[in-house]
Amino acid sequence: MLAQQLFLQIVMRIFHIIVFLLFLHLASNAAEIWKPFTMPWDKAPVNLSFLLDPPAGKHGFLGVKGNRFVFEDGVEIRFWGTSMIGSACFPPQNLAPDIAERLSRFGINLVRFQHLDAAWAEPNLFMWDENQGVLFNPETLDRLDYFLYQLENRGIYAFMDGLDSRVIRAEDHILEWQGVPPGFGGLIHFSPAIQSLYRDFLLSFWSRRNRYTHLEYRDSPMIVMAQLFYDNNIKPYPPMKLPYTIELHDRWRQWQQHKAQPFEPQERNRILEQPTFEPPPDLDLKKTTRDMQNFLVELVGETNVLFHDFLRGVSVKCPITGTGLFENPTDLLPQRLHDFIAASGIWNQPLHQFRYYPNRNMIEVDLEQESDLFSELAFARLKNKPFVVSEWGNPWPNEWRAELPLWMAAMACLQDWQGCISSGYRTIYDPQISHMFAPYELFNDPCVIGLFPAAALLFHQNEIQSARRTARIRFDENYQSEEEPLTPLNTRATRLASSMKIEIDLDNKSSAPFVFSTTTPENLNEKRLRADKNQNLRRDPERGLILIDTPRAQAAIGQLKNVLPDDLSQIKLDSEEEFGVVCVSSMNKNSISRSNDLLVSIVSQARNSDFSARQEGGGSMIENAGRAPILIKDTPVRLFIRTVRKDWTIQLVQPDGGTNENLPYQIEKDALSFRVGVHGTLFYRLRCNG
Repeated sequence: MLAQQLFLQIVMRIFHIIVFLLFLHLASNAAEIWKPFTMPWDKAPVNLSFLLDPPAGKHGFLGVKGNRFVFEDGVEIRFWGTSMIGSACFPPQNLAPDIAERLSRFGINLVRFQHLDAAWAEPNLFMWDENQGVLFNPETLDRLDYFLYQLENRGIYAFMDGLDSRVIRAEDHILEWQGVPPGFGGLIHFSPAIQSLYRDFLLSFWSRRNRYTHLEYRDSPMIVMAQLFYDNNIKPYPPMKLPYTIELHDRWRQWQQHKAQPFEPQERNRILEQPTFEPPPDLDLKKTTRDMQNFLVELVGETNVLFHDFLRGVSVKCPITGTGLFENPTDLLPQRLHDFIAASGIWNQPLHQFRYYPNRNMIEVDLEQESDLFSELAFARLKNKPFVVSEWGNPWPNEWRAELPLWMAAMACLQDWQGCISSGYRTIYDPQISHMFAPYELFNDPCVIGLFPAAALLFHQNEIQSARRTARIRFDENYQSEEEPLTPLNTRATRLASSMKIEIDLDNKSSAPFVFSTTTPENLNEKRLRADKNQNLRRDPERGLILIDTPRAQAAIGQLKNVLPDDLSQIKLDSEEEFGVVCVSSMNKNSISRSNDLLVSIVSQARNSDFSARQEGGGSMIENAGRAPILIKDTPVRLFIRTVRKDWTIQLVQPDGGTNENLPYQIEKDALSFRVGVHGTLFYRLRCNG
């Protein structure tokens, strides 16, 4: 009987605990407040166009000096950019001025044009004629001309992709054209017919005369970068059909016969004219043998030389890069000849037709165990070359995506990177779309574009000091390992990016202290490798925080409840929030404590109305993508800002830039305090007349 009573007591206690936990869960959910916040496609909340220097091109053509971009007249420049993808590269002329104006107001001074050649985009560069074959679409090119003209007038430069997603058609007169991957994946490196087709495209495109600037593209100084190939390498795209399998096998045989000797074009043509139809049995692109890696390096290197020299031969003047795909250290070798290095990286890349997404934050990543986005990007940062992040992102609907924009701008300063280009601004233009409908559409995402003003100020004003120490990484003679090939994911030394500047030294005689390795340095937390305590960008994974502490920018990213009173020199936070981003930016040259014009940005999460997803396999599967309006979650924070000024006006800023409702505030002990994150907006403008 006693045992039965004891059992019932235990059961009742467990029941009460479950009820209590359920109550807490429901109370927590009930406490979440979501409010509409729709960012219009043609307006911006603030105007940062003063950060730009219009018109684009007034300083002459862009060149390279060491690891810097420098114009003809000696003016240096760094780029905070975004990407237009597919048909978004060709906005209708009635929309183009408003799009360009909005970009300038967000502080964007570079637009990358991606997938202009994509068959899945409508419109794209091409049209097809039964008699004349593949032609440029004159209407599409006219739209591109006009958009470039509008960008130029506002001080926004252009980065042109070359070969991205083009699909071969019968009209191209290519053998086995159905077997050619989009973007000529892999084949561009060894097929003469494919290479000839691409040369024809490059000549036609770069000799295009803009109807509005009256300059050919190759003579336009507002076009400052060109990329030859989009993520194009041989190993990811092995040829599957004749004659391409034969062509690659013959190149392999020829290389084996003449190891370490330059491959003469005339010899290549002779071999391809008399192909051997029995490929050598040892051609296996999956092997990581030294011979296979050296063969691929030389083959890809030849292609990069071929097209780099071709563009220079037809008078393309802007800096040129090859590809942004780097899967192992040897992929870096062919890129040395180019003017700058571009690398791309996406955190939480969506899968399964964009329905499934990993839902991880990056702040709390244990770098002893795995890499983060910055260490993967640093893998490609070559010594004495300008480095551009050609694509970065943490796509919708990841819940933690707000952690990245400010962090990316700060890391670019710390690492002395010369450009950062976000993943897709838009893929299509439809003014009726006002909800978040695709992962790579950031134009109205409060968690990404909403933080662009603060990030652009941080980046353009170069607020974060470059890291004082450099981790220079070299090749070790034993870097090739069939058991565990080196990749950006498992190279340990690049994980020092939070505390040291990363440089890759490809000089065979280099004595750089670090090597490409999966095992060294053994302890990343060793004292000599840790960040300086006075560094104005600090990562604290134990507390789940990124802290930015500069005279004109103060920010906390992550678990706001863990911010301590002395973490930041000019602001303090009082919050119970598990996650959020708060940034105070000076809108002029004065420090925050002396400025009379401040911008406060705050956001945690944003979602579409009726959005739902289910947990699945460590990530989330979208069940309902939702509808307009976009909702932002309240992020209650009591903010304290050090100031020498007294007479303030604090206004809520609407998505279109309008202001209303002066907020009450207190000033005590030279600190201005008020509540933020609860007014249905991301932005607060603080002005003082005194």
